[in-house]
Amino acid sequence: MSVSQIILQTTRDIFQNSRFLQAADAPERACRRAFTAVFSVAALWFVLHPYHGVVHDGRLYALQALNALQADQFASDLYFRYGSQDSFTVFSSLYRPLVAAFGVSSAHYITTLAGEAAFVFGLAFFVRTLLPDRREALFAFVGAIAEQSSYGSSGIFHYDEIFATPRPFAEALVLAAFGVAFTGKPVLGWLALAAAAALHPLMALTGIASLGLLAAQKDRRLLMLGAATAALGVLLGASSVQPFARLFETFDPEWFDIVRRRCGFGFLTRWTIDDFLTVAAALGPAVICLRWRDRALRSLALVFSVVSLCGMALTFISGDVGRDVLVVNIQPWRALWLSRLLGNIIVVVIVLRAPPDSLYRWPLLVAAILSAFARLGFFMPALADFLLIVALAFCFFESRSAKPVTASIRKAVLALSGVAAVSPVLFGWILSIKPGFSTDCALVLVGAVSCGLLIALDRGRVFVPGASVAATLALAAALLLNDRRTEWRRFIEAPGAADDLRGFVGDSANLYWDDSPEIMWFKLGRPSYYSCLQGTGVMFYRGTAIDYARRGSALAKLDAPNYHHAPDHACYHQPEQPTDGPLSLDDLRRVCRALPDLDGIVLGVALPDASPRIWNSPAPRYYVGYDKIETVTTFYKYMCRDLRSFSFRLERAEP
Repeated sequence: MSVSQIILQTTRDIFQNSRFLQAADAPERACRRAFTAVFSVAALWFVLHPYHGVVHDGRLYALQALNALQADQFASDLYFRYGSQDSFTVFSSLYRPLVAAFGVSSAHYITTLAGEAAFVFGLAFFVRTLLPDRREALFAFVGAIAEQSSYGSSGIFHYDEIFATPRPFAEALVLAAFGVAFTGKPVLGWLALAAAAALHPLMALTGIASLGLLAAQKDRRLLMLGAATAALGVLLGASSVQPFARLFETFDPEWFDIVRRRCGFGFLTRWTIDDFLTVAAALGPAVICLRWRDRALRSLALVFSVVSLCGMALTFISGDVGRDVLVVNIQPWRALWLSRLLGNIIVVVIVLRAPPDSLYRWPLLVAAILSAFARLGFFMPALADFLLIVALAFCFFESRSAKPVTASIRKAVLALSGVAAVSPVLFGWILSIKPGFSTDCALVLVGAVSCGLLIALDRGRVFVPGASVAATLALAAALLLNDRRTEWRRFIEAPGAADDLRGFVGDSANLYWDDSPEIMWFKLGRPSYYSCLQGTGVMFYRGTAIDYARRGSALAKLDAPNYHHAPDHACYHQPEQPTDGPLSLDDLRRVCRALPDLDGIVLGVALPDASPRIWNSPAPRYYVGYDKIETVTTFYKYMCRDLRSFSFRLERAEP
């Protein structure tokens, strides 16, 4: 069977089940069952993947496209000034035409949908070739998209991200590479990995290492090829060929301190207990399946675990301890993404394959459900990971114990599982003050209906015509609720800027707008002076790191939302001269004198004895800080040329 035939078969029957399409069913009934299954899974996908607009790293890729289209208009921006990550991917070359044709907002949405579609087909192909049983493949696919997808530190990175970056496309290609490799076409697999590396080298490296180890199990000569490839990389580094030359570079103390603070996610010594719980939850399911007879699943679990652990070890030895620039740049710990995805798949398979009288299936099922609730924000992610680890431990010991579980233990486990199952209700009540809570509840309801339809189809207890209507309504509701952009985000992404906003900003070349680089980039088409986001390149370029720290330390004097972070947060800066009490005009004056290249400061607070420019935003801006949430609709611009002058005339701001 050719690869194209396998892909067509996958798209046709990944959502089918031996109980979904029985031989006795009429063709029309079978089509309705498949229709219901597909629409239910699609509704569940959109429930679990709400669209928040141009956010996270999607902002940087949009900015890179704009900079290329507008002849380096943003060249003075901190993100570009010393070099950017644009040189490491071909994604921007593909993204730019969309931005030019449709604008940032529409291009971002189109690319996000394309990335999601690519990931869905890549995952479906991967699961279908990995699990021959259609029922297992269906629910494993659901588990992979429903359970927590975060890996590594601080919940920053996820597989199947919901914004426009090359990562979802690279992930799809990596999964497709394993799929075609399982069908006996390794050459196509390596070509897919090469395409993934062109889009996002860091995500592709995990697939390259894993597929190489799988192939080496059959042909040990491939280990020599891997060693030769590594030796070639060392030779290129010794010849000063970038980026391999970074292998022989180490961070100096000043640079390393900045990188370690801003990019703590890249150093294991900065990880918290919650982060290592995430690692355990990703690797734990692999331990359970190592004794299974399913050779493909067992081999993948072993290889992914080995690659992940080796990546973490390399991160610690060469990154945390050795301070090697290249190792820190490639972030070997990010190999965890494949382990996390496969772990979610294995959890579902364990539940499906559990004997009817087994007890561990219930706490494991509850843990998987709580993981989905955590993904929606209705449960604590770290606690969900902890409960999953406990459930896996219970599964491990029960499946290997010759003694039956006593009645008292059985009752206790079932009772605790029941309590854990209803805990999201209490957690949701605590979150009820959060903006958009009612929409979150509606999404949970739609997701529950979708899951209920899939379970009913699986058990053959469903009125098919009614189920088709319910699945259609669920998908329509999920699509209707999918756009979760805030009013501020919609305002930023709307084309054009009003005259009052342009007049408010004026001709200031270097303007600091607190915690809002997007309004400078996408609304006004100007460089931003400083934000935490612009520090993403500190690990790649020393100049970026030094300038980022200089600006951030001076601006930390401001009691502004951009600095309402815990001391261990990536965006936290220790002020050079901490001040007591509320922000004052003297604080702004000190900031402007410390930063001679800064033209102005835009804050959401009015200071006594000052006469700033005032702008009333048509949309509220929510600042979520370390200890509070602030809503701002009025912004004040303070000019540094006035603040630096000793003859500055103090006047009270007029509304």
